[in-house]
Amino acid sequence: MRLILVLALVFSVAEAATPGAQEYKLGRKAEKKGLPLKAWSHYLQARIEDPGNLTYIRSAERLSIAAAQLLAAAGRPAEAQQVDPAGSYPIAEKPDDLAVAEQDAQFETELSKLPLLRPPAELKPESKLGSFKIKDTVHKAYAEVAQSFGLDVVFDSDFDADDKIRFEIEDARFTTIIGALNDVANAFVIPLGPRLFMVAEDNQNKRRELEPVVSVAVSLPDAMTPEEVNEIAQAVQGVVDIQRQFVSNSANMVLLRDTVSKVRMAQALFAYVSKPRGQVVVEVELISLNRGQMRELGIELPTSATITNFSTVWNNQPPTVEPGAPLIGIGGGETIFGVSVGDARLVAVLTAGNGQSKQSYQLLASHGGEAELKLGERFPIVNSRFEQVVDVTGLPGDFQTPIPSFTFEDLGLIFTVTPMVHSAREVTLTFEAEFRILSGGSSNGLPVIANRQFSSQVRLSEGETALISGVATQSEFQTRSGLAGLSRIPIIGRIFSGNTRQVDQNNLVLVIRPRVVRLPPAELAPALSFLFGPEQRPVPSL
Repeated sequence: MRLILVLALVFSVAEAATPGAQEYKLGRKAEKKGLPLKAWSHYLQARIEDPGNLTYIRSAERLSIAAAQLLAAAGRPAEAQQVDPAGSYPIAEKPDDLAVAEQDAQFETELSKLPLLRPPAELKPESKLGSFKIKDTVHKAYAEVAQSFGLDVVFDSDFDADDKIRFEIEDARFTTIIGALNDVANAFVIPLGPRLFMVAEDNQNKRRELEPVVSVAVSLPDAMTPEEVNEIAQAVQGVVDIQRQFVSNSANMVLLRDTVSKVRMAQALFAYVSKPRGQVVVEVELISLNRGQMRELGIELPTSATITNFSTVWNNQPPTVEPGAPLIGIGGGETIFGVSVGDARLVAVLTAGNGQSKQSYQLLASHGGEAELKLGERFPIVNSRFEQVVDVTGLPGDFQTPIPSFTFEDLGLIFTVTPMVHSAREVTLTFEAEFRILSGGSSNGLPVIANRQFSSQVRLSEGETALISGVATQSEFQTRSGLAGLSRIPIIGRIFSGNTRQVDQNNLVLVIRPRVVRLPPAELAPALSFLFGPEQRPVPSL
């Protein structure tokens, strides 16, 4: 019986020592951790090492579908088709889609591990202030501090707690006291439970060995775009130096894995930078001032006359004329004619008018975002026209001119503004204004568009008004009408003619006024502060 047991034990040890058994064991561990793709690869390797083992074959086939789905989600459909030929997997066409799918697949894989992990231990000292004046060993100092706050302490086996130190501090909380004591003793603290912590020598090897590593999923606001999520994630990773970070663009989540101290700093940074940005309502006023004046001066002489035939030649019957009609006789006897004399008129007229119109608009823009205002019309501009008539039906006499080709141009005001909210009282506005109007001229029959554009930047207090743009046009017309020849005589000609002078002035003014409707995060939350130290002494784990 003993011989049989010994032989069975030797056989099992020999089996466990084979490469296939080792791969199968690794696959089992990966499957328990929720890593089907990694587990399938180990099972497949075990099957290659021992092709006749039914356990290895069934384990690899059982996870083949899950492994193929993960490969397809990561943007590798060709490999997924090799793993599971019976399945149908889409092929991503765009490289960006491949990167996003692979990124999301990594995130889902890491997220599936979180339920298998336990939360890190967290110390819960008594909430009070403490004062200490210690001149004894490191062991006694930590023990006295722990006892004062209702805690217990143990020491790492490699830590020398017999060194003499002098430690004094007054009216401080536990985290401040323990941080100062760590600096004096060149040590760091690892929480083991709500009331127990361990003290070890502070060096990189011990931190890698003892400091707990945590995985935390951080949710970001749904309003953030994938670009903003990636930008914030990269910024936080660069500041805190997170070792492993996974981003899900579809779920707007970031999964962090590192030591407790770094992850807590990263969480605080994510909460701070993901707060809603400040918002500004930019009040835009478009003020139009119009002024016109027309003046008419002079004497209007008649420039035409009617000739009436009063002769009796060839039995002509003279017309009847009322007595006192303004006529001048020419000729005499039977060949007399009458020429009518018109009325002269003295003209002295002055017409003046002023007009003002104001249009008000409000633009809502976030900090660093752009808002745009367009005022005007879409004017059609002909690109090409057909001069030749085209017969479109083939019937005689039925013709139709083809429709010309044209495009629409935006005329009027195009105004864009980008606010930067400094505080509740000051805003910097970066703006561009463009005026596009018809100049009145033409080139090859096409209208000429006058374009006036400028950009600038102004810093204003909340509610302060700034004049940022203006367009002024002035037109003047002079006309003279009168008797030909007489109206051309210098000086006298102005008297015996009608003189008209018309002046039109138009002013367009653009005025802006910012009003803060949502404060920036710096105004809503206090600035973040972190404990930090040199590379050899990073932030504490508490």
